[in-house]
Amino acid sequence: MRCLLLGKNGQLGRSFSEILPEHFDTISLGKSELDVLDLDKIRKTLRTLQPDILINASAYTAVDRAESEIDLATRINAIAPRVMAEEMERLGGGMIHFSTDYVFDGNSEQANSEADPSAPINVYGASKLYGEHLIQQVHQRFLIFRTSWVYTRNGDNFVTKVLKWARENAEISIVSDQIGNPTSARELAGLVTKVLLGADGNLSNYLTGVRGIYHCAGKGAVSRYELAKEILKTEANINPRIVPVTSDKFLTRARRPRNSSLNLELFEKTFGIPIPSWQESLRRELGGAG
Repeated sequence: MRCLLLGKNGQLGRSFSEILPEHFDTISLGKSELDVLDLDKIRKTLRTLQPDILINASAYTAVDRAESEIDLATRINAIAPRVMAEEMERLGGGMIHFSTDYVFDGNSEQANSEADPSAPINVYGASKLYGEHLIQQVHQRFLIFRTSWVYTRNGDNFVTKVLKWARENAEISIVSDQIGNPTSARELAGLVTKVLLGADGNLSNYLTGVRGIYHCAGKGAVSRYELAKEILKTEANINPRIVPVTSDKFLTRARRPRNSSLNLELFEKTFGIPIPSWQESLRRELGGAG
């Protein structure tokens, strides 16, 4: 099976680049090889390479900047994926795309399921939700995975920021009223690769049977404050005072949902793949890092 990975230099893309070649004939492209803003080049590249499966790990993820870059966020998170989906439908291939917990408004008192209504409260979430809708309109063999709070040991993310703040300050303030699922990019890439391996050589029929939107993230909901405490357990020589604060103490351009945690039951039931707890994944990612 020929797999084409887009966005190879992002957190998720780098993780896929390490895993996919072990199982599939993989071509990985970054922005320098294929800028997803160039819709004609997307079409030409897919028609030339003719992959069996396209994994789109490219995305606009600057949540605050998106409030003033609406067109750019929409083009990357919605218009480009629609073109990818149109071409993969024409080729008879499959497509995997990633969305976000920020499609929810955060007002639920429990973890959000795929059947719950979406109502994003910022431009980033709205652009990702639009992308979901456009893909579903034009493609029959897609999987869209909503995920949450993605991190790697070396990327630009909440986990690495907490470690940086803790090294530089005796006291750090962390938001305690935002709840989500911390997700290791490496674990996410591994889970999705297992989904593909489940096709067992019959990808088209497999994707047609399971197509849809699934939640795939670290198992378990946690506040950013509690997550920060767990992160710092991996650093024996760093012990700052962690102060819980509410979101209104930090002024950000984009609003964040209060509870965007994801219910993962549909993924596990459909694919028969257990998802590890966020704590287990975090220890694996940061274990030994110091």
